[in-house]
Amino acid sequence: DLKYLWSKHGEVYADMVLLQCYTGFRPSEMLAIKLKDVDLENMFIRGGMKTEAGTNRLVPIHPAVREIAKKFYAMSEMRGEYLLSGVLAQLTYHAYAVEFVKLLPGHTPHDARKQFITMAKKYKVDEYAIKRIVGHVITDLTESVYTERGLDWLMEEICKIPMHE
Repeated sequence: DLKYLWSKHGEVYADMVLLQCYTGFRPSEMLAIKLKDVDLENMFIRGGMKTEAGTNRLVPIHPAVREIAKKFYAMSEMRGEYLLSGVLAQLTYHAYAVEFVKLLPGHTPHDARKQFITMAKKYKVDEYAIKRIVGHVITDLTESVYTERGLDWLMEEICKIPMHE
């Protein structure tokens, strides 16, 4: 299915799903990304919701989808405050889900998040990096309290996933 999405690269909804597959955002989180939270210079997005660990987290933009992120940013600059405002002024979860299922019958929008986590594990991305990127709680005291990790570490880890899985 990922190869199919790459064959559709350039189509708006395929590119949205690819962006989600390489960032690990929940569908609702991706739709809520504000332009002000997209750092194209350093290639990070600040976003997330649902849990304390998931809210306001920094997610690296994987090299495979950097051009997609830049495209959506440029499309949205004149239309609204959200990264995906260039698609529709206010893209709802329902509208995204309808287009997602048209593009990938038998799948749900949450499957793109599963795809990210599956790829990350397959390519041996550090378990704590995965949890930080997707906003899961880290219960290990040493890791959550005493280990300092820079943004460069997160970028190095996400880059273990090949450009086109």
